[in-house]
Amino acid sequence: MDLTEIQSLREVLSIFYKKVGNLLQTRQFDKYAEIVSRREKYLVEALYLDEREIKTRQNQLIEDLDEGYTMLPLSGNEIVQLYANGKAAALLLSDFKSALRFINKNDESSYISIELLVGMNEKTHQLIVI
Repeated sequence: MDLTEIQSLREVLSIFYKKVGNLLQTRQFDKYAEIVSRREKYLVEALYLDEREIKTRQNQLIEDLDEGYTMLPLSGNEIVQLYANGKAAALLLSDFKSALRFINKNDESSYISIELLVGMNEKTHQLIVI
């Protein structure tokens, strides 16, 4: 489905990004892993990762977030970047990095950017991470 057909695409993406961010903020890592499973599957195949490396990636994110990072609220000024002729989109900040960020409470120059490329499941018409 062409995402450009969605009215208020920025708002829809913002809601999705907040949902994903809240899962991480509230330490619901299993639900987060479920949402990004398709993307992770592609990365595993492309990078030839083994089970140990997959677990290391997941654990590193958890460890990083546990070091005092908190989700940066979305401002409403994010940029919608379309890909694949409107079949995928990302919500970006003015530096063209993901709008889903976690800022270190002790050092605001330190942040974790959670890259999300979002598409539409053609059967369920729900947003998915691709």
